[in-house]
Amino acid sequence: MARFCAKCGTAVDADACFCGECGVPLRPAAAAAAAPAPTAARRAGKLAFLAAGGVLAVFGVVGGLAYLTADEAASPEVFAKAIGKYYETNPAAEARLRCVADLDLEKDPVAVRGFESRRRATMDELVAAGLYAPPEVQSSGGFFSMQSYRYQRTDAGSRVIKDGKLCVAPAIEVRNVRFEQGAAGSTMAAQFQYDLKRPEPWFKGELARQLGRSLPLEKENFAVLELRDGKWVMSSDTPRFARAVAAGRTAVPAQSLGQRVQSWFRTGNPLIGQWRITNSPWLAGTRLVFNANQASVGRPNEAVRYEVKRDSVTVHYVERNTSDVFQIQDDDHINLLSDAGVFLLERIKEGK
Repeated sequence: MARFCAKCGTAVDADACFCGECGVPLRPAAAAAAAPAPTAARRAGKLAFLAAGGVLAVFGVVGGLAYLTADEAASPEVFAKAIGKYYETNPAAEARLRCVADLDLEKDPVAVRGFESRRRATMDELVAAGLYAPPEVQSSGGFFSMQSYRYQRTDAGSRVIKDGKLCVAPAIEVRNVRFEQGAAGSTMAAQFQYDLKRPEPWFKGELARQLGRSLPLEKENFAVLELRDGKWVMSSDTPRFARAVAAGRTAVPAQSLGQRVQSWFRTGNPLIGQWRITNSPWLAGTRLVFNANQASVGRPNEAVRYEVKRDSVTVHYVERNTSDVFQIQDDDHINLLSDAGVFLLERIKEGK
């Protein structure tokens, strides 16, 4: 087989080591013939590398899906965080845990009649705490003269008395969370206790003991928690509902992997449309209707505002100033979590 110099193109002998024309070194014929072998080996190695990379990519995708779809594990620490956030974002609910509501402090000044000795003692304690000024004593005329005491609120008192409630601390800290370890599902009940965070300096001694009896500091408080977007969120502190959840009377179906993946690609408001309740015979004929700015849930054509998340839709009823949370199972199935229990709803399709 004829050979040619790669530089100048001159014909050379098969066993020549140099070009006779330009002197460029030539590769031996045997080496040239054997050259394709390493190329084939490299090709095979590249294919093996690509195959291994593909396997790793598959494992990576599967692992990523598992991570993204994994629900947050239920634990006392996770629940304590969820309960704390619930009260941080619900001032009225938190006030029930840190504010005393049975002192009748709505009016300012507070008038106490002379024979109300126990209430006078409480008000005098608040005077000593700097929340009220010493009382102004007044006497009523007539044959049966009676004294009354008028207590004027101080600036310090105005800071801690809100809507007639005496708030003894600005916040709470959740502790001692307990729940049934064997329970499963996307809705669970827990019990907890709490401490007052940064209590007021005057909340001590006899006054603290007296006011503390009106707060559920050492009692078992209840929390209902549900999985939303894979995270535990507290949704209710109603004891009756929590007991129903703990007894297993409000089971909510958990989302499947397919439903969870489907939620990633969902757009718009999945609640829009008509729905019927499927797990309550006495509400079987009830229809819930959701439009862009209105809803018929107990009341017809009520103005609403929607808060759409990946796995849930919160409906805010404008006039009632209340809200409902609907968990999205898939495009045709949702759950309504309420104080009366959990209602399973199915979409009503056209023609049905």
